[in-house]
Amino acid sequence: MSFIKKIDLLGKNINEIFDKRKGLIVACIIFVVLFISALMNRWFEIYNDGLGYYIYSAEFMVDGKFALTNYHNDLRGYIWPLLVLPIRLIAQFTGRNHVAIFRVIFALLSAGFFGILTPKGVERIFKIKINFLQRLLFAACVLALWSPTFLQPLSDMLSFMLNLIGIYLIYYASSEKKTFKKYLLIILSGMALASTSLIRPVYQFSLYLGIILLIILNLKKGSRKNIILIVPFIIGAIIIFAPQFIINVKHFGIYTPYAQAQNTLDGRLINQMSLGIVSSGSFGYIGEQEIALRTILKGNLELIEVMARGPYQCFVSNTHGLTLLEKMGGGRFESYGDYIIKFLKYPFDFIAVWMTHLFYGLDLNFPRIHYFEIKPAGVLYSFLNYTIIFFAAKALIVKGWFKEGGINKTISFIILIVPCLVALMVNMEERFMLPLHMIIYMLLAFNPNIKEVFSKKIKINFGMILVYLIFIMLCFTLSAILLAEIGFALQQ
Repeated sequence: MSFIKKIDLLGKNINEIFDKRKGLIVACIIFVVLFISALMNRWFEIYNDGLGYYIYSAEFMVDGKFALTNYHNDLRGYIWPLLVLPIRLIAQFTGRNHVAIFRVIFALLSAGFFGILTPKGVERIFKIKINFLQRLLFAACVLALWSPTFLQPLSDMLSFMLNLIGIYLIYYASSEKKTFKKYLLIILSGMALASTSLIRPVYQFSLYLGIILLIILNLKKGSRKNIILIVPFIIGAIIIFAPQFIINVKHFGIYTPYAQAQNTLDGRLINQMSLGIVSSGSFGYIGEQEIALRTILKGNLELIEVMARGPYQCFVSNTHGLTLLEKMGGGRFESYGDYIIKFLKYPFDFIAVWMTHLFYGLDLNFPRIHYFEIKPAGVLYSFLNYTIIFFAAKALIVKGWFKEGGINKTISFIILIVPCLVALMVNMEERFMLPLHMIIYMLLAFNPNIKEVFSKKIKINFGMILVYLIFIMLCFTLSAILLAEIGFALQQ
C-alpha cells in the first residue's frame, strides 16, 4: 500500500471514530489548548482598550446596586462592559485574578463557537458536510495564529462571533417550520447583529445587511407575507438598542441608539483615516525598558523620535502615505467629502496606501497585540501564515461555494468582511483583519474537495509548486520591505 493510500485510510478511520461527537471533541481540544496557553502565560495584566472595557464595567454598580442606566461612558457602548461585569464580580467575590477568570470563561465560549457553532453555520449556509478532521484543521489554524488574541478582553473576537451567530440564526430561522421558533430565532439574530454595532461601531452595517439577507432568504419562497419577518428582527434590535438610547438621553441629552454619544463615530473615524495615510499599522509596546523609537505625532502627522516605555502605541510608517501627504500639502482630512475629493485627485496613491494596510493586516508580523520586546514574528510563523493564505486562495476556485443561492451567500460574506474594508482606510491593526483571516481558514479547512489532497488521485503539479514558491518568496520580500519602513526603528 502506497504512502498516500495509507494517509487516506488513516484519515477515514479517524473520521469514523470521532465523527459522531466531532463538534464536542474539537471544542474540548480547543478549550484544553487555550487553558494550557493561559497557564503558560504569566502575563496577568490587560492594557489599552481591553483595560478600558474592564474599568467601564464598574459603572453599572453604584452603592452595590446594579442598573443598566448607571452606565455613563460616552465613548463605548454598554454591551461589552456589561458582559465583562460578571468577570469583575466573580474576581471580587473569589479574590481571584480577573484576567485568569476572563481567560477561562472566554476559552469555554470560544471552544463552543469555533468547535461547534462555526462549522454548523457553514454547513447550513453552504449545504455541505464538515467532518472531524476538517473541524480540527480549522481549529488548528485559529489556535496557531490567533491564540494570543484570546488572552485579552478585546472587542474584535466577540464582534466577529456575534456577527457570524447573527447570520447563522437568520439562515436557521429561514428554514424553520415552527412559527414560534422561527420568530424567536429571528429576534435573537436581530439582537446579535445589533450588539455588534454597540461593541464596535463599524459593524453597524451588519444590521442593515442582515435585514436584506432575511428578506432575500424568505421572499424567494414565493410568499410576500414573509416580509413581516422583519418585525421580530427589528424587535430584537430594539431590545439591544433601548438601554443605550436611555443611557444617552439620561447622561448626555442625545437621542441616539448608538454609542459615541459625545465623541461621534464620524469624528473619530476621520481622525483614524487621517492617521492611516502616514501609518501602515500599529501595535502596543508594554515593556518597562525605555527605548528610542520613531513614531507619529498625532497632532500634525509628523514622524518624531521619542524615548518611551510602555504602554505605548508604536506605528509602522507608510512610505506611500508620506509621499501622498506631501502631494496633498499636509494636514488632516476635514470630512468624508474631503477624503473622497483627494482620493479622486490621487487615486493610485490612495490605493497604494490601502494595499499596504491590507498586506500589514494579512502579514501578522505582530500577532501578540502587546509586546514586552519589539520584534516581529518568526520565519516559521510567517511561512505557516503565507501557506494557509495561498491554499485558501486556491480553494476559492472550487466549484460549489456560490453555485446556489449566490446572492444571499454574497451578502453573508459582505456582512463579515465590511469591517475589514473600512479598516483599509484607517490606521491598521492586525486584529482589524481578524474576520478576513477567519474566512481564509474556513476556505481552507471547509473546502468540500479537501479530501482530494490526501486521495490516491493526487498528482504532483510542478506548475502549482512553482506558483506557490513564487508566492511565498513574494510575501517574504514584501514583508521585509514593510519591516524596513517600520516606524519604531529601534536605536539601542
